Amino acid sequence: IFYSADPAMAGIVELGQNMKIENVTGLAADATYYYLLGERRNGTERIQGVHRLPRAALADPMAEPTTIAEFTMGTTFTGRALYVDNTTSATVLYTRNVGFSVGNQVLAVVNPGAAEPLFIGPILRLGTTADYAMTYDSADNAIYLFETETDTNRRILSVN
Repeated sequence: IFYSADPAMAGIVELGQNMKIENVTGLAADATYYYLLGERRNGTERIQGVHRLPRAALADPMAEPTTIAEFTMGTTFTGRALYVDNTTSATVLYTRNVGFSVGNQVLAVVNPGAAEPLFIGPILRLGTTADYAMTYDSADNAIYLFETETDTNRRILSVN
């Protein structure tokens, strides 16, 4: 179920729901789409990765999301970072995927709202399986992430 909350007003508003997506661990949005990190149900099959759902489709709980990046997330779903570079019209989507089977990697999708998004896969492999934190700063067009793989004293790394 998707909700909206206005900090200036009390309460929340239900926007809609989608029965085809589950185990969502990350959410990003631009003016046209919601981008969901989780599993898309396709019959009995579960497709892991990033899925796109038009904002207008929330009125239909059976609307079919589009998978724009398919990759293994493992069986333990924990919160993961998912960001778009522009909330009006995203040109790059970033996510941090952490797991014992995949290690620690930052993945990217170019033009996630286009008819043919390009999943370019890992753009950085850094961090241990305990390093989850990541953000995107549109002011300087950089990813910031926490890592302990190369510095056991811990550090925040900027990637432009």
